[in-house]
Amino acid sequence: MAGLYTTMSKEVLLLGLLKKKPMYGYEIKQLVDEELVHVAPITSGSLYHNLKTLEKRGLVTKSALKDTAHPEKQIYHITDEGASTFDSLLQENITNFERPHLALDISFYFLRESDRGSFLAQIRELLVRLREYHAEAERFREELISRGVPENFLFIPEHYLAHSAAEIKFLEGIIARLEAGKDAA
Repeated sequence: MAGLYTTMSKEVLLLGLLKKKPMYGYEIKQLVDEELVHVAPITSGSLYHNLKTLEKRGLVTKSALKDTAHPEKQIYHITDEGASTFDSLLQENITNFERPHLALDISFYFLRESDRGSFLAQIRELLVRLREYHAEAERFREELISRGVPENFLFIPEHYLAHSAAEIKFLEGIIARLEAGKDAA
């Protein structure tokens, strides 16, 4: 869907984490890999690049922390400007609606120009993958519940579940119509 992994989403993620508390880059990477793996719009590989960009813009600062037992570590802090930017971006992220552009819709447009049997087989395979994704979102929700996370964390898998349930229902209907020959061929 449009807008899932935008630069703005990465900024919201990193600024939001740093608004909670100053963090080491590795600490952010660990949090993303362990807790936000299903929702984080950032890979651990691009984490430091994004932090450096935020630093250049004056939204975060870093300071060196050295103890005798370990190499020097960089700890990141959100600036006042970064906190203000976070608040603005979060509001914009919530209120910004973009019509989704789904690649599948283009395939539907050219259905008559494709092999119907092959098309139907691919839609069935898509439905299988979507059901697997839905089951994964259910497991994710149950895991969060068992960990006793705050309720707002549950909104994330519930959002995934609502979307995937609607898409599953839609594809089941399309398959039934195609099997019945109910498209204008």
